[in-house]
Amino acid sequence: MIEVQIIYTFITGQFVDSNGKYFLDVDPEQLRITERINNFLIDKLEIPSAIGLTLKRTPRNRRALEPFINGQSGEYAGKACKVVAYLGDITLPFTDLFVLSSDDTTYTAELKLGNSYWLVKAQMLKLNAIPFDLIQFTAANISTVNNVGAYVDGGSPIRFPHVNWGQLTNKANNTNIQQNALFTHDMRPFVSILYVLRKGFAACGMAFSSPLLESDFGRRLIAYHLREDYGNVQTNNNRRTLQVASTTESALIMLEDDDNKIFILPFTQIYSDPGNNYTGGSPEVFTHTFQNKFFYRTPGFIGTIRVEAKFELRSRYAVYGGVKVRIMMINNNYSNVPLILKEVDIPVTYNTLYQPLIITAVCEIENATIPPLSILYIESEQYADDTIHVKILKQNTFSITPSRSLYSEGDTINMADELDPNMSFLDVLKGYIHLFDAKPTRVFSERTVFSKFRLRLLGTTCSVMSINVSL
Repeated sequence: MIEVQIIYTFITGQFVDSNGKYFLDVDPEQLRITERINNFLIDKLEIPSAIGLTLKRTPRNRRALEPFINGQSGEYAGKACKVVAYLGDITLPFTDLFVLSSDDTTYTAELKLGNSYWLVKAQMLKLNAIPFDLIQFTAANISTVNNVGAYVDGGSPIRFPHVNWGQLTNKANNTNIQQNALFTHDMRPFVSILYVLRKGFAACGMAFSSPLLESDFGRRLIAYHLREDYGNVQTNNNRRTLQVASTTESALIMLEDDDNKIFILPFTQIYSDPGNNYTGGSPEVFTHTFQNKFFYRTPGFIGTIRVEAKFELRSRYAVYGGVKVRIMMINNNYSNVPLILKEVDIPVTYNTLYQPLIITAVCEIENATIPPLSILYIESEQYADDTIHVKILKQNTFSITPSRSLYSEGDTINMADELDPNMSFLDVLKGYIHLFDAKPTRVFSERTVFSKFRLRLLGTTCSVMSINVSL
């Protein structure tokens, strides 16, 4: 049966029954939706396609459906006629009846789910719309939540397991100085399954409970739902951005054969450093000397590092040599020696003092992965087979453009920014059902939808997981 909701002014009492209801003339033999509706309600967590109907052009149907015919003029043309569909004594979730076309004897129509049905809501609800508190990414906060193994009602639903295990080594060598060490930036936020299900069903207009998931074991179950480009949040990326340059040139420096020909390039003009990372930190904790402290201490990022440096080169006569520009990194958590991330080597033939040679070196790394607490600096080296004179010119640049942040101490994480934006609550629900190898069944009453999930463990079917979903 299909009942037209009496909300339209053209519905008159002529076809309204003694209970005040307006039913369409529907031939049960033509409707033929019983089997599909039963299977949908009981066995499936999928939204079916629209159900096609052919309705006779009776006076009752004409009165209700004529204004909704698609393609004609009028206030209701092409819109949904709001209905209540029944299968026996069960109210079905299909509330929108679209009249696609008509001829002299019939209407061709489609019966569709309404947006108020919980499965439609679950499909429309994005996972990142589920509310989470902001996370202060600090060692103290991570320790606090991780020390509470089971999710507690009203407590944080986030836990931080380690996801990067490459540092777990006890083999001493010349570069690794931290053995069996893991750091906060090796962790990722996982979410409580119970919390997600409760909040998801609440957004769909239901209450959720489960004896299994509300047990100590179930409250310890967490899931990884982060977006593929986790860390790509503009506010946190901005804290890692850098744009510096040199505004003056050096004096002409004479370098003999035995002189140190390596310089840390100075970038004295800061154009952009929102995180106050350039020349920040305390270089004294490192065993290396920083000339004038021209270095960048990073909170960790994935992105592009670019350096452009110009030099004026001279010699007493033509000699062979070249210029090297290097992007250098020090991180005492990983290595006790400076690491060359990238080097550009430009061989040249030096001219005389009266014929200066101008060299521009560009050194760039795309998709560089720089762990937190690293120090970056730019190094240049001039080499030749005789005495040379070098001038570091102005307008050299050093920039960092992060595409993702590697979260570390002091960052703020908003889970709404980090959860997969393409994943719906219905996707998650299907995934959990697959995880538990569960088969949902539903029994209807006036006020409650009761769902049982059978949990199969180690090849044995155990009815230990009951989920009550109340309207």
